[in-house]
Amino acid sequence: MKKTVQFLNSLSRNNNRGWFEEHRDEYQEAKAEFEAFLFRLIPVVNSLDPSVGMPEVKDCTYRIYRDIRFSGDKTPYKQHMGAYIAKGGKNSAFAGYYFHVEPASDSFCSGGIYCPEKSILRALREEIDDSWEEFDRLVHDAGFSSRYQWFASRSLKTVPKGFSKDSPAREWLCHSDYCYFAPLSVDQLLSPGLMDLVAERFKGMVPLNTFFNRAINSIQTDSVSIL
Repeated sequence: MKKTVQFLNSLSRNNNRGWFEEHRDEYQEAKAEFEAFLFRLIPVVNSLDPSVGMPEVKDCTYRIYRDIRFSGDKTPYKQHMGAYIAKGGKNSAFAGYYFHVEPASDSFCSGGIYCPEKSILRALREEIDDSWEEFDRLVHDAGFSSRYQWFASRSLKTVPKGFSKDSPAREWLCHSDYCYFAPLSVDQLLSPGLMDLVAERFKGMVPLNTFFNRAINSIQTDSVSIL
């Protein structure tokens, strides 16, 4: 990740179109390095969780250009590179595995599901409520809780309609996202053991992702495209 780290560090200090165009060759080299890493990572993730299949690199990665139409921040470029490895790639409705490189801020590996569509969120809440003991065991497993942190979730103030306010899962039922992560340092990004480290982080996410995807697989609706 040396070229990727170097380019993103420079971009964080020079986030403007003039500089970017002058250093486009460096961007292409960094992008190629990042994508080469993903090309090797995707089959590793598939070996850990065969449900993801073998999506192509281009279907898992995001454009570096920011959508600034409705943002007060008009800097034109993202200061990170990321990839979502899941069944169907980055547009998947399924819980998956996200790799984020942002050396000037926070790099991390994450899992779970972010901003799910309404019917999927309902299915996730029902699965948590119906299988509370299993979910509680997964999130409090020592191997999981010692390695991963939960992203702050948009939360309801009260238990959503249709669920008991006395449910032991009530705190989790109020969540609108279910995403967790493990940070990566710059030294780890530059380490020759990065692939093994990322694989180890993703391996620990498989049980909870499997739990979430069981709920998503149960959905039968025309309003959601399950890729």
